[in-house]
Amino acid sequence: MSIGDNIKPLPGKVMLQPLLVEKVGSIYLPEDQQRSAFQSKVLAVGEDTKNEKMVVKKGDIVFNTRLAGTPVNIEGEDYMFAEQKNILAIIKEEICQ
Repeated sequence: MSIGDNIKPLPGKVMLQPLLVEKVGSIYLPEDQQRSAFQSKVLAVGEDTKNEKMVVKKGDIVFNTRLAGTPVNIEGEDYMFAEQKNILAIIKEEICQ
């Protein structure tokens, strides 16, 4: 059971886990830049709002804005709660490793 199974974001919100990205294409990133606020995994999704249908799903890998939401630390792990509008794209294939 993951942390996302125990948390239900409010309508219009998502729970994200920033991903560790070692390289982008053929460029290796320095260690201090590997935790990327730009690429995250969706752990939990709130319900639709009156004005917005939730498009992302639990398990999606997404690109999000740098300051997408509110960072939280749960049991020593970093997570973020954000509005869906701060998600720029759903990544269909692994392009960053």
